Amino acid sequence: MNSITNLLRAYSNNLKAQDAIRLIEHTSSSVFLTGKAGTGKSTLLTYLTQSLSKKHIILAPTELSALQVGGENIHSFFGFEWRAYLPNDEGIPPLPVTSIQLLEEIELIVIDEISMVRCDLMNAIDLSLRKNLKSDLPFGGKQLLMIGDLYQLPPIIDERDKETVNLLRTHYTSRYFFSAKAFEEDYQYQIVELSKVYRQKDKRFISLLNAIRVNQMDQQHLNLLNERFDVKGGLASNFKITLASTNAVIKQLNEENLAEIQAPLVTFHAEELGNFANIGSAYPTDKELKLKVGAQIMFVNDDEDEQWVNGTIGKVSEVFEDRLLIEVKAGKGTEIITVPHYTWHKYVYQWNHETEAVEKKPVGSFTQLPVKLAWGITIHKSQGQTFDHVIINLGRKAFATGQTYVALSRCTSFKGITLKRPVSPEDIFVDKRITKFLEAQKQYRADKNSYITMLEHTERSIQQQHLIISSLEEKSIGSQQEMQQLVHNLVEQSKKTDWLSTDLEAAKNNLKENESKLGQALSDLAEKETEVSTLAGSKTIYQIAVVLLAVICFWLFFFS
Repeated sequence: MNSITNLLRAYSNNLKAQDAIRLIEHTSSSVFLTGKAGTGKSTLLTYLTQSLSKKHIILAPTELSALQVGGENIHSFFGFEWRAYLPNDEGIPPLPVTSIQLLEEIELIVIDEISMVRCDLMNAIDLSLRKNLKSDLPFGGKQLLMIGDLYQLPPIIDERDKETVNLLRTHYTSRYFFSAKAFEEDYQYQIVELSKVYRQKDKRFISLLNAIRVNQMDQQHLNLLNERFDVKGGLASNFKITLASTNAVIKQLNEENLAEIQAPLVTFHAEELGNFANIGSAYPTDKELKLKVGAQIMFVNDDEDEQWVNGTIGKVSEVFEDRLLIEVKAGKGTEIITVPHYTWHKYVYQWNHETEAVEKKPVGSFTQLPVKLAWGITIHKSQGQTFDHVIINLGRKAFATGQTYVALSRCTSFKGITLKRPVSPEDIFVDKRITKFLEAQKQYRADKNSYITMLEHTERSIQQQHLIISSLEEKSIGSQQEMQQLVHNLVEQSKKTDWLSTDLEAAKNNLKENESKLGQALSDLAEKETEVSTLAGSKTIYQIAVVLLAVICFWLFFFS
């Protein structure tokens, strides 16, 4: 599957899975993906990580679980020590620049088997992301996809380590991931609970498992379950696997059954290269694998040709130096398949600046035949497996919450279960803090409406961002136009200034010429004034003479 559209189409009959896919791909909301045993959480994770457009990494609480999902161990990725961490632990290591660059670029962090992640480890993840990304936001503001079922096996605490036990009890309200301080400070996320069961088909068996899961068993349920008690003690037989509570019981069972086979013992030595494992439990099978023809085995990988899957039970038919012939069930009969060596690779994540993509760099490898002795395995190691026939040995009493539920839910059918002893009410119990937590988180349970609401909110945010960008672009364009107009005006003003300067110079020259003309005019005027004065004097004498002449004429006319 290579796209979200195809993935949604593949889950057209599983609306809860579609809710999870849409939330993870189309929103920035963190998601706790949970569900009963057999609801396909691991399968959905596989398809989802193949289809996501978001840059992401996958982390898991153990080396082996990280190997199974093709991811990286939490402790290795963050550089954590294998110790307990305080809520405000000052010993959170700074990450190398390359890891910080990777964290800055990725959009999603997937944490598988979240039910196995202890409270202080989850808290340390939060502290590391805040510190190394220089962020005050929970988990550095990164989107988380947390996958697991709290009703199955809890995080491991070695009760013999009194210092760790006391530290956790003093500073955290429970051992579970939700007791990390970020969750107690109202960290916002969505819960999607897958409900469609794929492993079992019998509705009565599914109903029984559901009642056991949440500790709502009644006497009728108990009577039904104990119908699978075998008074013979559930003797081991071909293609049946025993699930027991402790490693000691399983080790003894496998060794005794192997010793009873009258055939040569063959040892296969693994080839380990680079930095594959830091601790023994990180190996998918034994480094020195001891087998005999007739030994019952379990496959520990998925075959590319789909001849077997992780957890398929078989029997060694023939042994060669470079391969095994294994008998497996096929329909109502059996068939023989050829099994060559297989190589597991350990990776670390890194950011490729050229391709701008997350890459997985191989740092170690382990090559061995992909099988292990399997007359029995522990209930803890069976988590995630599917078997057709199981013999359940709870010992004197189940000692961990979810232990009985995990053992029973591994089997595909009710008739495939054999009980070594009757189950008692004391074998079935649930940590009340899990129930209290899940009840309190009902407001965060995702459905189609909550997805649509978040998607609409996301779309509105995107639209608002586009409006802001458009506004800034318009302002930028307007500013550019104003600047261009201003430059144009300055050029025009400069031209006008040049023109005015020329006119001013011409005016100055004209003024000088006018001043010269004015001086000449004033000189001419002075001369005219002199002439006028002379003429004025002559005119006065003439007038006096005329008057005298008139007086004489008048005198003579009247008195002569």
